[in-house]
Amino acid sequence: VEMTSREYLPYLILAIIMLLAFNIFPLLLLTLYPLQCFQKFLSHCVSVNSRFALQAFMDVFQGCFKEAPYDCRYFAALYVALRFIHPLLFTFMGFGYFRPVIVFLLVVVIILVVRFQPYKCKRSNTVDMILFLSMVTRYLAITETKLIRNEHLYTISPVPVVFASAITMFLPPCYLLFLAVIKVFSSDRCRRLLNRNS
Repeated sequence: VEMTSREYLPYLILAIIMLLAFNIFPLLLLTLYPLQCFQKFLSHCVSVNSRFALQAFMDVFQGCFKEAPYDCRYFAALYVALRFIHPLLFTFMGFGYFRPVIVFLLVVVIILVVRFQPYKCKRSNTVDMILFLSMVTRYLAITETKLIRNEHLYTISPVPVVFASAITMFLPPCYLLFLAVIKVFSSDRCRRLLNRNS
């Protein structure tokens, strides 16, 4: 089916609707919701019950972020934008151009997380930094080799980069397991059992 034909038009309209509904609209909502002017606009245009429902819905995405001394609720929009930009760049750019751009964006996000510590729970900031570092090292561990007839072969970088990538890949689940073990053993019930056995 050609893109200019009438048969393609319904699919194009459906694709635009899905793009707006599941990508652009949530991103705009997450970006504008913390603004005071947007809150005043909602108070005039939306009923009280609808505002409470919207606030409960937004708390699911932004409730884990700090509001003081910096309003870090914008990080929710940043993460949604990153999830939208990542496949978009990979689709429209060759891997040779895509890799430095996405690594640069990830490094910027890591710097922002280190600087602002956006989560209320400090452990969540650590988990995010480990995850983004893992993504950076994995992109650095893969190189692209062009073959005949414009085919592409993805090869692995030298051993130190691969080793660093493997470590950072296993760090997030190991860190989460470590936090879970600490929480279990620090609970009152576990302490009572240990004291009873001793």
